Amino acid sequence: MINRKKGDGGYLPGQLLIAMPGMEDPRFSQSVIYLCAHNEDGAMGIIVNKVINSLNFAELLKQMDIVPGHSISNLEIHFGGPVDAGRGVVLHSTDYESKEYLDIITEYQLIIKRAGDIFLAITALILFFPFNLLIAFLVGVTSSGKILYKQVRVGLNGETFVLIKFRTMFDNSEKTTGPIWA
Repeated sequence: MINRKKGDGGYLPGQLLIAMPGMEDPRFSQSVIYLCAHNEDGAMGIIVNKVINSLNFAELLKQMDIVPGHSISNLEIHFGGPVDAGRGVVLHSTDYESKEYLDIITEYQLIIKRAGDIFLAITALILFFPFNLLIAFLVGVTSSGKILYKQVRVGLNGETFVLIKFRTMFDNSEKTTGPIWA
């Protein structure tokens, strides 16, 4: 059930629409649509669960004679919707701005999301603390070496952070073979 504020006119910006199983229109059948905008002027949504397999981002830029400013990977292109197939929409992070962009999440929503993420993480740490103690004990009893392992990872906007996790391999397990795919 969607909670709407009184006076919102029944509009659904920022919501996901999921096609009913009986949807016969092939353009929308089995679709999940994110409504970027929805107001008295109309609606703009993006189908988020259908990938165009015949095209990737690098090929799209090449077709449009756009030279990327940096190396790009083969990002997937998603089917946007059946209306005006000659146009495209790019979803990007908040660090990019243009006069022709539409905010689909406000600064207030970002703050609320961040607070919710932190609350959920703290709650999970508290709830799983006894289980984590058991894992630490079992790792320490079954093999020698450090119980926790630190690994540098890359996060949002290319920022690195240190991830601390339980060791899942024996100490020096790849000493004779080097790194291998399991």
